[in-house]
Amino acid sequence: MEAAQISLKIKRCTDLLLPLARPQEISSLKDKGDMETDQQEESIMPPPTVHQPSMLCESANSSQRLYTPQVKNDLIPKINQEFDSLEKVQVFYNRYAKEGGFSTRSHSSRKSTVDVNVIVRKKFCCYKQGLRVQKITQPNIRRRGITRENCRAKLAVVRKGEKYVVSQFVEGHNHSLASPRRAHLLPSHRKVSAAKKALIEQLSAANVPTCQQMTIFELESGGIENAGCSQQDLYNYKRDKKMTVDGHDANMLYEYFQSEKAKNNGFTFTIEKDDADRMTHCFWPDATARKSYKYFGDVVVFDTTYNTNRYSMIFAPILGVNHHRQTTLFGCAFLCDETSETFEWLLKEWLKAMPAGPPKMIITDQDLAMTKAISIALPNTLHRALAHIRHNELDKDHKDVNERPNLKNELFQNTAYKVTATNEDDDRVVYAVHRIKGSGSRVREVVVDKSSNHVRCSCKMFECAGIPCRHLLAYFSRMQIDDCPMNTSCGGGPNQRRLCELEMTWVRIGLKEPFQVRAKGCGKRLKGGKEKAAKKARRCHGCGLTGQSHDKRNCPKLLSTSSQNARFNDEDDDSIEYADDCWKEFGHPCLLAQVRAKVDNRSGVEQVEETAIAHWNELQHT
Repeated sequence: MEAAQISLKIKRCTDLLLPLARPQEISSLKDKGDMETDQQEESIMPPPTVHQPSMLCESANSSQRLYTPQVKNDLIPKINQEFDSLEKVQVFYNRYAKEGGFSTRSHSSRKSTVDVNVIVRKKFCCYKQGLRVQKITQPNIRRRGITRENCRAKLAVVRKGEKYVVSQFVEGHNHSLASPRRAHLLPSHRKVSAAKKALIEQLSAANVPTCQQMTIFELESGGIENAGCSQQDLYNYKRDKKMTVDGHDANMLYEYFQSEKAKNNGFTFTIEKDDADRMTHCFWPDATARKSYKYFGDVVVFDTTYNTNRYSMIFAPILGVNHHRQTTLFGCAFLCDETSETFEWLLKEWLKAMPAGPPKMIITDQDLAMTKAISIALPNTLHRALAHIRHNELDKDHKDVNERPNLKNELFQNTAYKVTATNEDDDRVVYAVHRIKGSGSRVREVVVDKSSNHVRCSCKMFECAGIPCRHLLAYFSRMQIDDCPMNTSCGGGPNQRRLCELEMTWVRIGLKEPFQVRAKGCGKRLKGGKEKAAKKARRCHGCGLTGQSHDKRNCPKLLSTSSQNARFNDEDDDSIEYADDCWKEFGHPCLLAQVRAKVDNRSGVEQVEETAIAHWNELQHT
């Protein structure tokens, strides 16, 4: 006690002399005060246990049992041990902790009064230092293990000149230590390094799942204990990365469009926003789409899809077909609703971006708002419904709407067609192929090149699906061709020409995320964040109660009911057997009727027996 009082007096004198001292003297007095404080804490704290072969030791001043890490002597921190920086102190103590089977964390620090950027004292402690306050008002939703057990193990360093010196080291722990096989799972020994983060980005770009990424890290490091992180750390890293860009999707889309426009002037885009700077509509065609529309934009297909993005915005692609009968894209858009004004805005922006004029025909679904917008934006364009056009085209070829190309079906149908030569010259022969029975069937042309023996059909099924059509097979059947090296010439497209460049300037800064869109094709009610987070209460289909921990298989009500029914059934069987014995023994029908009446009332065997004896006695007296 006298030593403690002397230390406190020295500390007070140091605080009084600090305002009068020079900066060099202040640092020396501070170091002296820190050393005195550390000695005082060492006198108050129980002395550290001596490093012994056994991990389990007992303090001399208390009955609390302490665990001492069993590590090599060169890994144990020692008093007055010097380090060049705090990072080296932390690495050294964390390495000692991994070998010993516990985790570390930073506890407290003290900065210099002269230079606030210089730390003069730093303390590292065990991860289970302190006690966690249990909040009674908040329900315990997540079950967690004990993370704080008031462990006193720590390492403190003070700054002396340019070095950091160990001033205090407490070795004993009041909790059990982890085994070497589980030490790599402790928090301070798990970290996703910068090299792993870069590799995660590359593997994620190649669509490698997270579980397989962890397997790669294990094989690369020679085992899971040497990987340096767990699979959950990879998931947490991806989650944190998504949170950094959360709420910036609209701005990121705008920046991406700007970068694409800088790469190619043929790319153009338009983004609309409301009064609150929230994105509502977005339309973009690239250079390839504009080039394709110049050559294949006579017929356009316009339809919308739903639930293809996070905000449920309506995706509206504008499509066409090229000379290879392949689908080509003329532009895309994100819409917030399906009103006629929105469709009219989209069609007008699309016509501005396209190098050619309006299309000759546009095929859509039977949407009234889309029909109204087309009549305003494209008054000279022929409009047809998609379902009717497809049905009529297939009906002319006598095909079902849901029929897929099948060689067996084509071979079966080729006998129903008639082949007639319509035109012949020095280079080629043209045959007309039509159905024998049935009016209104489409006539297909089969062209045979005499020089190369190339055969082509106007239906283009071989070019599209890779299967010879029934028209070609009908021609082969008439000509009795069994082995034909068939080739199809699709013809090359026109020469590439430079497109006119339509430059559009659109300066939009600070875009906000769009609202959730309620579209007609979404199919289900949109839920908010709270409704999605709330878990549905479990309902027992046996008793009908909600929020119970049991289900129909172990419902107490059903179990009690089944046991009671089993007991009644056993009693009924015993009563019926007893009634039959009475009939066989006494042979009286009235007695049997009385007994079976009692059986129907679910009486016990003893009551039936008493009733039967009483009735038999009455019958004997009468």
